[in-house]
Amino acid sequence: MAKTFRKLIVLLCLCAGVGVGYIWGKGVLRQQQAASQAIQSEGNRQYSLLLALVGVAQADGAPTHNKIAAIRQIFLNLGYSGSNLEQIQNILASAIHQPLDLHALAQSYKSTSNEAQRALLLKYAFLIANADGAMSPATEAAMNSLSRDLGF
Repeated sequence: MAKTFRKLIVLLCLCAGVGVGYIWGKGVLRQQQAASQAIQSEGNRQYSLLLALVGVAQADGAPTHNKIAAIRQIFLNLGYSGSNLEQIQNILASAIHQPLDLHALAQSYKSTSNEAQRALLLKYAFLIANADGAMSPATEAAMNSLSRDLGF
């Protein structure tokens, strides 16, 4: 009977270990999925940020060299380098030739960001708007609209 009892305990321990391992494994999987979603969300927010800045640069016509350089500098200051910066530059090179809906971009950014992040977008947009030394009336109107769309 003692041997049977020991076998039962060993069997229960093995089953419990498998159960704990399974539960622990699912917990790790959930953490990895949450981290992956957070990274994807951050990537989407940065993409929206880039496109919104291009939208501001386009407000009064084709973006100037100064505005494009200012957008690139913002991403350098955000710590982008190497292949990440190259990816930003590729998106930027393509986006400047496309008509962008600044209202829709602001709404997208607003839905994935907090107030501090939205304020930072507005600060960056102001830098882009003034990159040529003066803000045109069209750019000023775009900035006012962007500010409203971001909830300010």
